[in-house]
Amino acid sequence: MARERSLRPAFDVNWRPTLLGAATLLAVLLPGLLRLEIGREVYLGGLLAGLVAGGLTDRYGNAMSNGLLAGALGGAAACVVLFAYGSYASWRLGFGFDSVFAAQYGFRAIALFVLAVPIHAVEGALAALLANGLRVRLLDRFASGG
Repeated sequence: MARERSLRPAFDVNWRPTLLGAATLLAVLLPGLLRLEIGREVYLGGLLAGLVAGGLTDRYGNAMSNGLLAGALGGAAACVVLFAYGSYASWRLGFGFDSVFAAQYGFRAIALFVLAVPIHAVEGALAALLANGLRVRLLDRFASGG
C-alpha cells in the first residue's frame, strides 16, 4: 500500500544544533538584560543563534527549522531567566517577590517575549539558511578540489 505524501513541508529538528544556537543567544542576551539595558544584541541576537544552528546542521532541509527554534527557544529562555532573576534579586534585597523592583524585570521580560522573540525566530531561520548554504557550498568546493 502506497504511503500518502503530504504537501506540507516536514518540520524536522536536530536538537543539538538547535540547543547550541539557543544557548548562544541566551549567553549574548543575558549580560545586558540583567542590567536592564536594551542594546543591539536584543535585536540582532537571533542572527548569531541562526548562524550557530545553521552552521552545525547536517541537512539543508533542517536548517530553517533549527534556526527558527534556536531563536525562539533562546529568547524564551532569556525571558524566564529574567523573571527569575528579578524575583531573586528582589528577595535578596529584602523586598517581596512581588515588589516594584521585581516588576521591572517582569515587565522587561514580557516586552522581550512579545517583541523580540518573534524577531529572533525570523532572524534565526534566515541566518540558518544562509549559514547552512555557505557550509554546503564550501564543503562541496573543497571536496571537489577546486
